Amino acid sequence: MVLPGGEQGQAGIEIGLAFAYLGSALFERLLAQG
Repeated sequence: MVLPGGEQGQAGIEIGLAFAYLGSALFERLLAQG
């Protein structure tokens, strides 16, 4: 997804944070199960 102008940078940061949060949550869940 490509957004016009300066919005792309902000959206990229927000998406990156969201994926980092989801990734860390999944990683903690895997560690708890293992």
